[in-house]
Formats: sequence, C-alpha cells, structure tokens
Amino acid sequence: MATTFDTWLQTLQAGGKGGASVALKIATRGLAWEDVIEISGDWSDATIEGSIRAAPDAASVLAVVTVGSGSYEAGDDVTTFDVSLASGSGSNSTGILPSDTDGDGVEYLPIAFYMTLAPASQELLFGAAFPLTGKV
Repeated sequence: MATTFDTWLQTLQAGGKGGASVALKIATRGLAWEDVIEISGDWSDATIEGSIRAAPDAASVLAVVTVGSGSYEAGDDVTTFDVSLASGSGSNSTGILPSDTDGDGVEYLPIAFYMTLAPASQELLFGAAFPLTGKV
C-alpha cells in the first residue's frame, strides 16, 4: 500500500504511535464501518476522539469517527473502544469521503485518534491509513 502520506506513517511507527503497523478494518463507501480499538491496561476513564482528513495536517475534518465509552476487561487487562462511521452519504459517513483518485478501487485517508485523561491534555494515541473501497 503506497499513500501520499507514507512519511507521516513511517514517523508515527518509529515513534510508537501507529503508522503502517496498524491494520484497520476495510470500509466500503456508503456502508457502515465498525472496528474496535484495544489498549492494554485500564483506560475506561479516558475519552478518545477520532477524525479522518484529506491529509495529515489538513485544517478541515472530512469525517468525525464515533467512539464509544471504554470497556475494561480485567481478565485480559485491556480496555476496548468501539469506533464507527455511519452508512449513507451524510456527515460522518463513509459515503461523504473522497472518491478513488487513481482508479484502483481503494482510497487511503489519514485517520488519527486522540486520548484525553482528565485533567490532562489531549495526546495522540495513534494514526494510520484508513482504507476505503468503492462500492460496485
């Protein structure tokens, strides 16, 4: 997978903040997308926000990812967060995202998730390439 933001992905990976090592579920344009973020430890008090942009440093957000509350599983010592985008073509949906630009049927967009622990400030949790396939 080659993207126009590979340097950003490589920098994130080198800093332990995701990058190419993060594999998100593939989304299909116009259909609902759901995935799960799993973090070691008890982070159930944390707030996570996610967004997709046209470029890693773009000023405007293309879609805001819905992130559920953290659920701590003591036996596994992990906290999980459900993440999703709506179906259709409204705001914060897979259908509102840019269409394929090179004709290969897949568009990769930068996605980033930020964590906030009260009263601490927001920090980058991880960034990755969000894979979006066309709908035939």
